Amino acid sequence: MARVIEKDCPTFITPVNSQREDESKDEFKRKNKQLQQKLKQNNEILTQALKELEEAKQAQSQAQKEAAQLKVQVDQAKADKLRSNTLAMKSSFDFNEQETRKRIIDADLRSCGWDVALDEENTEQVSKEFEVDGQPTQTGIGYCDYVLWDDNGKPLAVIEAKRTRKDAKAGREQAKLYADALEKRYSQRPVIFYTNGYEIYIWDDAQGYAPRAIFGYYAKDSLQYLIQQRSLKQDLNTTPIDTKVAGRMYQMESISRVCERFSDRHRKALLVQATGTGKTRGIYSIGKTFD
Repeated sequence: MARVIEKDCPTFITPVNSQREDESKDEFKRKNKQLQQKLKQNNEILTQALKELEEAKQAQSQAQKEAAQLKVQVDQAKADKLRSNTLAMKSSFDFNEQETRKRIIDADLRSCGWDVALDEENTEQVSKEFEVDGQPTQTGIGYCDYVLWDDNGKPLAVIEAKRTRKDAKAGREQAKLYADALEKRYSQRPVIFYTNGYEIYIWDDAQGYAPRAIFGYYAKDSLQYLIQQRSLKQDLNTTPIDTKVAGRMYQMESISRVCERFSDRHRKALLVQATGTGKTRGIYSIGKTFD
């Protein structure tokens, strides 16, 4: 295609409305007048259309502005409602220490089979606000939130409760002091629990275990079992391995390492061996060692 250059294009000339040869002068004037009127009407219509278009643009712009403002208001209302609901929910579950004990801990203990009074009274199994001495107070007296008792009258566990908004770990040292006092009086150290109602920690420090988070309190028989472990549990490192089950050197080595792991008060161990090397027999032998 040939390239068109601007200088090659002829100058545009506006066509002139001229009278045809076969047309009379009067007829030409009449048609010209009609054409001018039509042109005027078209200009008026175009002007009106442009005006309406401009008004529509302004209306659209205003509508977009109002929509943006409305969106900001809706977003703010949603944020305010969410904040209000959050505060209301937080307020609904934000209990002081007394409410935490009554609404949460009492119910949790009952679900584990403990006989807990509906009020602040004591039962044979559960004492509330149990007085102990030897505490770092002006009077030397302190009050355990809960003491869970064995059938022989000795303490199985002590529970220190904090309000729900407080970190449960804040009660750890206080619970230890109560356990010290109970151990001194009854010659048996209780298992330690400390909680804010929602978070529960157990600390069996008598067996050298570190505190850990749990999902619920122990039933009486479970606590009795922990107490019995203190005197009945054997040293895994000196317990003989049943070589009839796992007598290969690498099997005995694996079993020894696992036993050392648990003897160091860890709660988990990982045994990795190739397929066909007798992991199942080793695990079975470890189980017999624990028995």
